[in-house]
Amino acid sequence: MPLLHKLVAEAARRQPDATAVVDGAQKLTFGEMEGAAASVAAGLRTLGVRRGDRVVVAMRRGINVVPVLLGILKTGAGFVPHDVDTPTPRLELVATDAGAPVVITEPDLLARWSGAVQRVRFTDVTQLLGTPADCATVDAGQLTGADLAYVLYTSGSTGRPKGVAISHDGITNYLAWAVEFYDMASGTGAPLFTSIAFDLTLTSLFGPLLAGRAVTVVPEAEALPALAELLCAGPDFSFIKLTPQHLDLLVELIDSRVDQAVRCVIVGGDALHTSSVRRWLERAHSSVVNEYGPTETVVGCVVHRVPPTGPVAAHGPVPIGKPVARAGAYVLGPGLEPVPTGEVGELYVGGVCATGWYLDQPALTAQRFLPDPFGPPGGRMYRTGDRVRTAMDGQLVYLGRVDHQVKVRGHRVEPAEVQAVLRSHPLVSEAIVLARTAATGRGNSGGVELVAAVVGEARPDGLGDWLRERLPEWMVPARIVPVDGLPLTGNGKVDRAAVLELAARSLDGDASAVVGVTKRGGPSNEPRYPREALLAGLMSEVLNRDQVDPDDSFYGLGGDSIHAIRLVARARKAGLGITVRDVVDNPTPARLAAVAVAARSGQIASSAAAGTGPVPLTPIQQWFFELDLAEPGYWNQSVLLDLPPGTDAAAMECAVTHVTAVHDALRLRFERTADGWTQQLSSGPARVAFSVVDLSDVDVKGREAAFAGSVAAAHAALGLRDGPLLRAVLVRGSGPDADRLLLVAHHLVVDTVSWQILVDDLEQMYDQARRGLGPEMPAPANQFTTWARACADVGARVDVMTPAVRWRESMPTGTAGVPRDDPTAVNDLAGRAEFNATLPAERVDMLVGAIGESGLRLPELLLGSFVAALCAVLGGPPPMVHVEGHGREDLGLELDVTRTVGWFTSLYPVHLGDDREPAALVWAAREAIRSAPMSGLGYGLARYVGRAPELVADPVPELLFNYLGRSEALVNRAMGWRLSDASSGPPTGKLGVRPYLLEYHPRIVSGTLRSTVVYHADCHRRSTVESIATGIHDLLSQPELLAKPPDTIRYADAGLTTDELERILARYDRRST
Repeated sequence: MPLLHKLVAEAARRQPDATAVVDGAQKLTFGEMEGAAASVAAGLRTLGVRRGDRVVVAMRRGINVVPVLLGILKTGAGFVPHDVDTPTPRLELVATDAGAPVVITEPDLLARWSGAVQRVRFTDVTQLLGTPADCATVDAGQLTGADLAYVLYTSGSTGRPKGVAISHDGITNYLAWAVEFYDMASGTGAPLFTSIAFDLTLTSLFGPLLAGRAVTVVPEAEALPALAELLCAGPDFSFIKLTPQHLDLLVELIDSRVDQAVRCVIVGGDALHTSSVRRWLERAHSSVVNEYGPTETVVGCVVHRVPPTGPVAAHGPVPIGKPVARAGAYVLGPGLEPVPTGEVGELYVGGVCATGWYLDQPALTAQRFLPDPFGPPGGRMYRTGDRVRTAMDGQLVYLGRVDHQVKVRGHRVEPAEVQAVLRSHPLVSEAIVLARTAATGRGNSGGVELVAAVVGEARPDGLGDWLRERLPEWMVPARIVPVDGLPLTGNGKVDRAAVLELAARSLDGDASAVVGVTKRGGPSNEPRYPREALLAGLMSEVLNRDQVDPDDSFYGLGGDSIHAIRLVARARKAGLGITVRDVVDNPTPARLAAVAVAARSGQIASSAAAGTGPVPLTPIQQWFFELDLAEPGYWNQSVLLDLPPGTDAAAMECAVTHVTAVHDALRLRFERTADGWTQQLSSGPARVAFSVVDLSDVDVKGREAAFAGSVAAAHAALGLRDGPLLRAVLVRGSGPDADRLLLVAHHLVVDTVSWQILVDDLEQMYDQARRGLGPEMPAPANQFTTWARACADVGARVDVMTPAVRWRESMPTGTAGVPRDDPTAVNDLAGRAEFNATLPAERVDMLVGAIGESGLRLPELLLGSFVAALCAVLGGPPPMVHVEGHGREDLGLELDVTRTVGWFTSLYPVHLGDDREPAALVWAAREAIRSAPMSGLGYGLARYVGRAPELVADPVPELLFNYLGRSEALVNRAMGWRLSDASSGPPTGKLGVRPYLLEYHPRIVSGTLRSTVVYHADCHRRSTVESIATGIHDLLSQPELLAKPPDTIRYADAGLTTDELERILARYDRRST
């Protein structure tokens, strides 16, 4: 391949008078740019720069950056771009490590650095540009494609950044491919708005020039807001290159469609999700390309063009795609053997993309750049450290890292480097730095942040300032937690989970654990003026803090430049005009309120409704449809209430109508398509199914049959496609001195928690309607459709999928089946039967008291006892069990679903080991339940949303455990309503196969333990099931079940008090549905 600077020179010769660089009112033509580059080269030669040298460029984005980079290349040297916003010590480290003969900078920066940085030679860019030169003779001779083009420094696991060197062959191969693939010759060029030290920026720096188009410099200050304004002007850019976080922020900053803004959006630097693409396509008509490539493999080596119609309906991660021209991409196992399609392996990149090396580190280069057995002789392949799989269509799908390296706002970070800097502080004796998913919500998109635990006498706020003097902003931990000692696991290693838990608690508790927090005490903490209160509220939203006081520092509470951009965007929507510079200079609500001005829009935005249209299926809904039932429309839940006689039918119908309007799950509709089942939120008025059945004139003998017929008809009259999914039947004269209200809903839209909400709302609305008041009921804080869409966005994230996959991999892939009394019987729905056993209240009281002393919880004891009783009665080893949970877990988005109707259930497999001893099974149940990611919801998200290949084919266990918790009074007895003792009808039809062979549904009712075992009357005899149920209750009376302490857990090592530990463990307490 030709040399990079020669390719640019050829473009300049073709059109010397065309505009090459635009910086505000300043412009450079291609001819002027080449002349400036020649002057830089001539000036550098006078300073002794020669072929193979590395010249550091420490300059802001501006009109002179491109000529400087080209001028360095003309000398035969390589350029080393440096971010001017990083601390001075890092510049000195980079310059000395690169062995740079000179650092090129600007006059004001030269004044700042020349006295502070030792052993580094600086030169003023303005002097270089004034050097006389001849474009025809300035280029160095004898250069080849193997010569150095540039060096980029990335975070290093040894505690020092490492230089990645790239040849001319590598960068020109990428750019030649990119110019054609992205059609850069169309449009007007590209904006330059990211740091020149970011490899992603190279596309925007040189791609337009090779295509004969212009590079438009976006000012350093307010880069993203300025870019948003630029796009709103319709510049018809050929492309923009940005990170997923940039894309999300642009969506926040742009209020209207910008179809003439840009033709192609190239997203790189971090994992891209279809939710981000979908939001962007609501703003602009652009092609979107996901570009993957470590710095070592030259900007981009694998790409995927997002189908223009796919992301609107699809959810999860965008594939990273297929290799670019002259590149190879191999998915290999531990022995460097190719893995089959669909299986997970590590990605290796070969071809011309693997021609780089680590600067002056031959051992590390040999470790990461290996001989390529799949390419031509002598070729190499780079070991990326990324876990991927190949989909059936040949696209590569990114699944996460094999090590601890992370991406923070698009920048590659080794936590070990930050850790090493922390440990060098004189008052820090020990430290660990980890990555966690940043708190999200209130419209914020997810991301990664660093957290640190430190041992020593240093204060967190002082450490934050100290780190900012030595590391780039994105490498400073968002939370620094002081501890007396690092928490340890049972084998003496640092307990990483405990560190992350301490960091999470610091957000809710001690504010001093957050970097740089200062608080003032007393009643003056309240905002004093409306504008101050508004800004404090916006800061609390952006930073996910419960409260921000007027004198709290935005940056002290964990804010950074990305948060500042969000704050500016939201303030403008709320009617206040501020800039990012305002936030930097005035970081408290009080000071910021003093400089804020009225924004042009001048109106405070209101939150939008969830909207109608397609809604992604939740994990439990996808589980249901995978059952492929013969009667999918008959899988119901129901409640039968006894009401006082003379119930007002009109008021009840009004109440049912308003309940349906308040809860959007009741307006969902489901349809089977060629691609599977889909759900939509109906846009029209809800179809209310309310009817009255009067049995008063039916004789007593026939009344029971007539009532049963009405119940059966209600269950059979739900419709997935056209509705309704909730039916209410008021039955008069069906019981002694009472009316009855039958409520039947399809399980797809309700769960056990939902019924308490529905009945509460129905009581309140009925009472209002019968008194002649217009029923009023606020909508839930977050609707079910909002939660479903959040699941779709969260479920495919690497930090959700990876723990679930690893957790599942800790269990066997297959276990023995459950023995049957009749192995030939078909487990169909027609044979469904129940057996109920009750443990008296006095024994339950004794049991609960004993549990409290043991550290166990009742669901753990019941699960272990269930499996133990099964083994004792049926024989065989402990089988796999599906465990149900309520599923209303924290998705990290601050969604409040406490008053939301819908099917939230989590469902996840557990295996309690091979030891059949009851005590061993009970304690194994304790560990299985407490270790389940996101209390089990993480498994469903990874399997059904993220489609983790390790989980999608997971067989469904034959056993179900579903602890229903304590049954509280479902109705308000003051209204005269109560639960009826009569049957509300069978929950399913009789066609098709049951998903489970045996189900155990325990719950506490009026102090007693009610154990319900659901079974098939032909597969198991009633006597067998009775033995299992009574066996469970017998085991619960054995004190030795509670006596065995866990062998492998050492909570004391984490330095937690008993109260703190219980608060942490309470997060895993589950109530099922």
